[in-house]
Amino acid sequence: MIPVNALAAYLYCPRKLYLQKALRIQEPTKESALRGTIKHMALQGFSEKEGDLVASLYPEHGLEDIKKLFEKVISTEIRNAIIEKKSSLRRLNIQPEQVFNKVFAQLKPQIETRAENVWKFITRQKLYGSELWENLKPKIKSEYALSSETYNLTGVIDQVFVYPERLLPIELKSGNMPSEGLWPGHKIQLAAYILMLEDNFGFSVKEGLVYYMQEKEYRLLTMNPFLKQEVIKTRELVEKLLDSKKAPPILKKESKCNSCALKETCYDETFITKKIDSQQKTLNTT
Repeated sequence: MIPVNALAAYLYCPRKLYLQKALRIQEPTKESALRGTIKHMALQGFSEKEGDLVASLYPEHGLEDIKKLFEKVISTEIRNAIIEKKSSLRRLNIQPEQVFNKVFAQLKPQIETRAENVWKFITRQKLYGSELWENLKPKIKSEYALSSETYNLTGVIDQVFVYPERLLPIELKSGNMPSEGLWPGHKIQLAAYILMLEDNFGFSVKEGLVYYMQEKEYRLLTMNPFLKQEVIKTRELVEKLLDSKKAPPILKKESKCNSCALKETCYDETFITKKIDSQQKTLNTT
């Protein structure tokens, strides 16, 4: 199956995707990418513990108490992720405290939203303990893995808000936000997740959100038939690209190329040709 993030990568630079996925040439890990990995690990760990955390709440817990409890758990999960990735941090000469502070600052608004969601439900329903968690609406699933044979796609959604009669997928992005709307890669990625949710759960998912963490702003995506066809077409283009015996042309877009860690390799046509030939020889002998 095609990873959903490959659709976004294709729209950003088909040649880079080809180098990474078809020729298996990986760019060195960047601090931003490592922070992103730690962020996802922490959210997944928090999500796994959220049920027990919510079930531990009782009337003496006010909103600020709940926020502090939630922040304590996410802090622990961030530290656990940092410990797991300590060799990578050391290799990049990055201080663990620096990563912790940045990741915690990114995740704090999300954790506060989850705490407020629980508090509002408590004030309406007057439920506590295990009954609170069993009846809590919406529940927020983090790092939700999905696959769809219908669309030949697989991926992990950052968050899904689960309501009784609808699902709301949310993607968290740490980069810059466009002046309006969504970046093309973010748009195609979220649309693909919407289609996968529909395929897995059998009912319509009409919209999703991208949350730009740096600006603390949500951007809405409303699904439509044209966007569905765009997802399918992009997936077909990715499939064709990865099966090709020829690398796509160099993008030659200064704003993208200058910041790409694969630039030197990408511009070396002789190396790319030899890499493709070597890969084909290996396939022919197996």
